[in-house]
Amino acid sequence: MRIGTLLKTLVCVGIATAYPNFKDIIPNGNGVPHPCKANYVWHGVGHNNPLGGGSRNQFGLDFKAAGTSWTPELCRKDSDGDGRTNGEELGDPECIWKQGDFPSRLTDITHPGVCTLSDGSVCDADKGWVDCQVEDGLKNCDVIKEPDTLNTTIRFPETAVPAEETTYSCMIFNLPSDQDYHLMAYEPYIDNEMVMHHIIIYGCDPNEDPVPDEQLNTVTKCGMSAASNCNQMIGLWAVGFTGYCIDGPMGFRIGQSGFKQAALEVW
Repeated sequence: MRIGTLLKTLVCVGIATAYPNFKDIIPNGNGVPHPCKANYVWHGVGHNNPLGGGSRNQFGLDFKAAGTSWTPELCRKDSDGDGRTNGEELGDPECIWKQGDFPSRLTDITHPGVCTLSDGSVCDADKGWVDCQVEDGLKNCDVIKEPDTLNTTIRFPETAVPAEETTYSCMIFNLPSDQDYHLMAYEPYIDNEMVMHHIIIYGCDPNEDPVPDEQLNTVTKCGMSAASNCNQMIGLWAVGFTGYCIDGPMGFRIGQSGFKQAALEVW
């Protein structure tokens, strides 16, 4: 009998395939919003695919022509033809930003490769390739409908967000261990989408000593590492993803002969 488990946690799988170094060499490259999906980030800014890879949009073509560099000429160009320069859309209206600096504006960022009107709607010319439909990542996940599926919710306690650019926080918790299960699907449960950027869930090595009870369910700063024995990634969430379903003859084993503890890392 196949036993699936749905962890309705702060975790959702989604891997951005855009080249991260390219995002780092344009202003606000890691925070360009999807033009018609609220709280979604367009990870591959120069590509038609929001996740990156494949065909380039006009900004991507102009970026390549500029030698994959943020030049004054590229900054002053209006790649998508919506009346705003690439610099105005990306928070560098004066075209003075250099890699490693803070852009002069961090808010009201728009996509330099998707033509949008003053009301925020996508121009007719780009509607043919920009997908504005928000999909339910678990809508077609059959395993969560099976009667033997266990639904478990794991949540951080309410935690204040420090006044820092980036903060890594972690929490280690016990997994169901009354029998063997397989992790088959998960979806996010996020209260404040404005401050959450990535979430990773790590399985803790079952062959090592377990984390003591007094250290469980406590949020700590962790600097990209929850615990030395909790380093086997079994889930990843990034902005713009709704849920992930394995839904097949596979899955991460948890329980009596698998992971008994896991760590959530958020930033």
